[in-house]
Amino acid sequence: HTHTHEMSSYVNKMMLAPMVRVGTLPARLLALRYGADFVYGEEIVDYKIARCRRIVNPVLNTIDFVTPEGLVVFRTCAEEKEHVIFQVGTANPDRAVEVLKLVEKDVFGFDVNMGCPKKFSIKGGMGAALLSNLDLSKDIMKALVDAATIPVTMKMRLLATKEKTEAFMRAMEGTGVAAIGLHGRQRHQRPREPPNVEMMADVAKCVDVPVIANGGSTDISSYEDAQKWKDKTGCSSIMLARCAQSNLSVFRKEGLLSCREVAKEYLKLCIQYDNRHANTKFCLLKLMSSRDPLSEIVNRAVEPIELARAFGLEDYFLGHIAAQGELAKKYNFKVSKTDDQIDEAKGTPLEQLLLQKEEGNNVVEVEGDEEGGKEKSHDGDEREKNADGEPDKKKAKVLQNLVFKDIEYKASYFRKQQLMPRDYLERYATLCKKDEPTFETHQHAPSRKFFSICSYDGVKYSHAESIANKRQSLQAAALVALMHLSLIEYEGSKKGVVFKILDDRIKL
Repeated sequence: HTHTHEMSSYVNKMMLAPMVRVGTLPARLLALRYGADFVYGEEIVDYKIARCRRIVNPVLNTIDFVTPEGLVVFRTCAEEKEHVIFQVGTANPDRAVEVLKLVEKDVFGFDVNMGCPKKFSIKGGMGAALLSNLDLSKDIMKALVDAATIPVTMKMRLLATKEKTEAFMRAMEGTGVAAIGLHGRQRHQRPREPPNVEMMADVAKCVDVPVIANGGSTDISSYEDAQKWKDKTGCSSIMLARCAQSNLSVFRKEGLLSCREVAKEYLKLCIQYDNRHANTKFCLLKLMSSRDPLSEIVNRAVEPIELARAFGLEDYFLGHIAAQGELAKKYNFKVSKTDDQIDEAKGTPLEQLLLQKEEGNNVVEVEGDEEGGKEKSHDGDEREKNADGEPDKKKAKVLQNLVFKDIEYKASYFRKQQLMPRDYLERYATLCKKDEPTFETHQHAPSRKFFSICSYDGVKYSHAESIANKRQSLQAAALVALMHLSLIEYEGSKKGVVFKILDDRIKL
């Protein structure tokens, strides 16, 4: 029962794919101005967006979806109204419909992520986990299609065989979706592995709804490349991720613009729409060539005006700040900060865990980062004590607005270094004349393991996996903050550690 006009909207189109941290309003608008037909927002988890209020922002002329704590999780505007597709991470039909109803007046389409292979998604039963739960996937899509007044789509990956992929796609078509996004890799495959173009071309024929090809960035660096790759896959349309993240002008029929020119246009939109500094800096570094001497200045920029100055936009920046200040006074309106996330969707398993436990049990909250002792509880379990030596029996609070990353913290590596992650973060705070970071720890009672949260400059940071050692948990949270602020590059694995300081000012 998909309407033909909804399906035709997705034929022969070029789209900006959903990308966490990249797909915020400035990048979406720039992609549209360069020629993209549709732009996907970054995946946002249903728990997070469902808590938001829809607020008309007269200062920026935007519609903001704002958490109770005052962070903007999704911001959109009239320019993209007929082109923006909201993507949700969900494993629950009712919550999915609740989110749809919250946003559908302000977006063109609504998409469900069934392709994200990250741990946080899989553990929550979202993303690629839905590919092995056909009944739930059908329930979610059917509920959305029945409730929606806008086109509903889903984005998936290839399954293990052509037959399994086709069966899943046909089932999705049967729910009434307007299109199917298809990433040319399986759940376990990484971006450096080539997509299976042959299988994509085979399965694209099995449904009548448009299929949108994704996953070809390694072969695409121009508009022409994108069209050729789309034709190879036999799909109706194409969505671009990493190649657009490197140069948003990939959507231009007239050809690519220089990285610096694109970065400058992007920064102007960030200034216009009050994009968060850390997010702006992150995306600029993705858009710029590492050989461009300006990228080093961007990397070192502590304040937004430093970025503006680097691109010769200081007057533009000051003009916008002044105009926004005047409008804020006129309308008596406080502009909320935009949320920023690192490599993950806006919503976390920790949030969900604590949300569930709030009603009753299993999480012991350990306040602050004082080194408490341990005490045997009456049932023989060890229980964390607070700094006063009293067992801490507080219920866990729900933690929202949490930036988190799935990292493997290698304590043995850091023990050999002169400074620990917390030391680097404290040095940076001093340098920026900000308050020192604060820490709190939550213990998951059944496993006795710890999550730590580092709060710095109005943002909370945590690691995705619980850690057995409390001190290491605190350092891991600080490490996430350092990575998020683009101060260090870090990767820990069985093979060892990659650790690089990106901002020399925090070195000893």
